[in-house]
Amino acid sequence: MGNRHQMIYLFPIISVIVTILSFLRSVIFYLLARKASISLHGLLFERIVNASMEFFSTHYTGNILNRFSEDLVYVDERVPYSMYLLLEAFAEIIGIMILMGSVNLTFFAICLVFSTFPIATVIFFLRTGKILKQLELSTRSSFIGHVNATAEGLPTIRCAKVENILMDEFDSHQNLYTSASYVYLCWFRSLNFFVTVYFVFFTSAILLQFLIVNSDISAAYVGLVLSQATIFKRYLEYTFRRSSKLETELTSIGRILEYTEQTQEHRDGVLVEGWPQRGEIKFRNVYFSYDSDKYVLHNLNCTVEPQDTIAIVGRTAAGKSSIISTILRLHKFEGQIFIDGVDIATLPLETLRSNVAVISQDPALFTGTVRENIDFSGKYGDAEIWNALKAVNLDIVFSSLDYKISTVDSNLSLGQKQLLCLARAIIRKSKIVIMDEVTASVDQKTEKMIHKIVSEELACCTVIMITHKLDYVLDFDKVIVLDKGGIVEFDSPSRLLENENGLFYKMFKQAI
Repeated sequence: MGNRHQMIYLFPIISVIVTILSFLRSVIFYLLARKASISLHGLLFERIVNASMEFFSTHYTGNILNRFSEDLVYVDERVPYSMYLLLEAFAEIIGIMILMGSVNLTFFAICLVFSTFPIATVIFFLRTGKILKQLELSTRSSFIGHVNATAEGLPTIRCAKVENILMDEFDSHQNLYTSASYVYLCWFRSLNFFVTVYFVFFTSAILLQFLIVNSDISAAYVGLVLSQATIFKRYLEYTFRRSSKLETELTSIGRILEYTEQTQEHRDGVLVEGWPQRGEIKFRNVYFSYDSDKYVLHNLNCTVEPQDTIAIVGRTAAGKSSIISTILRLHKFEGQIFIDGVDIATLPLETLRSNVAVISQDPALFTGTVRENIDFSGKYGDAEIWNALKAVNLDIVFSSLDYKISTVDSNLSLGQKQLLCLARAIIRKSKIVIMDEVTASVDQKTEKMIHKIVSEELACCTVIMITHKLDYVLDFDKVIVLDKGGIVEFDSPSRLLENENGLFYKMFKQAI
């Protein structure tokens, strides 16, 4: 009677302890999984942001987006959940085996023996499953990349009237992805089938043990062992199914870690106080190539004087934009580039790029306010920001510096966006300003305005403008004419036009 009362009081105590331990287990597991996910995401983001430009040249945007979407979904949700359930099921299996072994050690031995068959099957199947999972994820990357490229090039697709071709390509990518996904699902179901067959033999062995070897065992023990054998079968089957699924889900972590091992930009250097002060640029025997087969720039030797406005012209693929890559150290190059007498290869990368203002053909705006787009570092006051807007004639466009700008549905025209980027360069007062085809997509009125702003507001800066339009080149101090990666002419526009056999003279005559 005493033992009965002890059991009555002991049961609720054990229940409370188990509840508390289960809660603590869940909280601890959640915190560990959250910390691991944040660490992986931070490492992946840092490595990709600091990756060399060769990485972005050889990896599609869809592949990168897939790492931050589908692969991180596995890291955030599916892998921790699978690990949690797997550990829980494994603990249940150990407990059932101990309980069955307490009745008869033979049952414990049977559990161990029949557990080896599913283990061998899972190991045999796992290699195929990992390959199929990688195939599914890779086909999904190409699928996402195609959708992203189609969305970006939608105006061109409609102008060329090739919608049907893009629809066929989309169907092809989708069919490839769904086929890989379906094959992976079939593999998973076939594994379940074989594991179930093994447990039919396991249950038969338990029954034969009772009928032949231990026929005099009590009915209570028979019921206990058979009920636990059924539970053991279910948990062990679940464990192997979950472990195989976890193994394939861990492929996503491998794919993320693969991107964290990419070559990084060299960002270290020696900081020079007060650099730059004048904006002089010297190229000395500069060679540059995107690959080892052919130089895009070769033997560049020239000096850009401080506060000069330089136009870089040349035919397509002459190497104009590659000069920007060398000045900003986007790619590795041979030779030396000096800015105010300092070799840029010895400078910290952040120092170099923060002191060179770049305005590209496609305006780069951020979702936020006008203030945040012009002064995202928060260094300048409202009066200075309004002066920059006034310089580019945008002070009448915005009623407040808190005007919201959206990169998706902005009310600004392309020309106004370009002027906003120009205001960003004006307020920074950078000694070197690089403009890459800034007037290529704007109307003639805005183009005249940009050239006027450059001549008035950026007079104290060294301005390098890459352009295909030669209408306003005559107002520049000097012109660099590139052909096949080399400088063929470098002088003032008036002198270059005196040479009727020169490339600039021929290009100018064709343009007018």
